Amino acid sequence: MIDGTPARARRLLTFVALCLQCAGAAAGSIQINPIRIELSAAQPSATLTLRNNDPAGSPPAVLQVDSHRWTQADSQTDTLEPAAELKATPPLFTLPPGGEQIVRIGLPGGVRTSAVETSYRLIVQQVPQQAPSSSAGLQVLLRFSIPVFVLPADASASGHIEWSLEHDGSALSLSARNSGSRHLRLDGLELRQTRDGGVLPLRFTPRYVLPGALRSWRIEATDGQTLPAAGERLKLKALAGQTTLEADLTIGAPAR
Repeated sequence: MIDGTPARARRLLTFVALCLQCAGAAAGSIQINPIRIELSAAQPSATLTLRNNDPAGSPPAVLQVDSHRWTQADSQTDTLEPAAELKATPPLFTLPPGGEQIVRIGLPGGVRTSAVETSYRLIVQQVPQQAPSSSAGLQVLLRFSIPVFVLPADASASGHIEWSLEHDGSALSLSARNSGSRHLRLDGLELRQTRDGGVLPLRFTPRYVLPGALRSWRIEATDGQTLPAAGERLKLKALAGQTTLEADLTIGAPAR
């Protein structure tokens, strides 16, 4: 069981933060806002605003928007499959320097809410206008991936993480399974030994954990440090949005 504590508890931790937590994002000269979308029965559509910040006289950018159903099949992989039901209008457009384009996002057949949140991603990418010549050098095209969540019918639904920590050969494996009905985004993580207060070396990558999905991280000993043995207890703190999650974990025995 995990208890959520107020966001002010984040001051106790050193967390990895992503710049994409701001209101909008920019890649190259294209700015896009917002960077995540939520749809519901009460709000079945939303808009994306894209702006081309290139200086006057620059070539226009041609952008394409594709919709994909987003699932997490195993502990590391995100799977995207084309989703015809989620519409982006217009799906293809030209954006001149200084220009702005509004793209409407929605489910034309209506939002069919269920007990569990549904996840999509919008892939917004620049379309090449011509094949680069051998003298033109590398052609860099912009690409955004925007999460879209269709909220469950129960407005009070939430994500719920069940943690486990086990020996995995010469390392430890920390797993987070979301048994709730909404996603959680883990932005930071800390594991501290109960016996001496030491912090375990953890190469943490912020990740979404969709409902029913499992995410895992590998913990390896650094020079001069020995990992705790099976049966030892650790305290975990994780940053999930505006909430700090806490759990007491006991290291499981190595698999035989």
